[in-house]
Amino acid sequence: MAKIGFLHGNANALRQALSELNTAKALCYVLLERVDRIRLARFAFEAGTDHVAKNPDEQFTDWEEGRFFGPLVELRWRKEGDDAYHLCCLSDDDSIFPSNVPIVSDVNLSQYSRFEQQHYLWGVFEDDLGAWYDERIPQFLSYPLPAPTGRRRAILQTVEYTHLAVSADGTNSEERFIRWQDLKEA
Repeated sequence: MAKIGFLHGNANALRQALSELNTAKALCYVLLERVDRIRLARFAFEAGTDHVAKNPDEQFTDWEEGRFFGPLVELRWRKEGDDAYHLCCLSDDDSIFPSNVPIVSDVNLSQYSRFEQQHYLWGVFEDDLGAWYDERIPQFLSYPLPAPTGRRRAILQTVEYTHLAVSADGTNSEERFIRWQDLKEA
């Protein structure tokens, strides 16, 4: 059953959720964001630390927000203060959900329409440069994918859950959640 949960907690709450998802081998990638930088990398959590990627500089505590995702689950977070974090977890598997993130019981994503989608990311792989590149962006792009042959594109696969409701007074409302799922080349 697909489900969603939210938690306002501290860095230890995020560490616990990451540790449980890491033990379940549920996460493959991490997106880290702050005003001056954005980083998409392979997920590599070291228990007892805040490192979330192979680069030792990639500690989640140094970033403003991020996403950890894999084929069945995504854990999003946003820093709300020195040691305050808002977490949101979306999962397609009952057995893969952090125990410290309360599930929203009145939202059953299994009852929502589910659409798998693909989104092209910026740039193409340029063999002569040996890197992902787009001339509209004045830097090389970093996607955690093996170097392909030829001019290939990077694709983000997502799952969208949508629910349209009509209230007693006839007004429509729509709820929509999008979960990042995987990266691949095309």
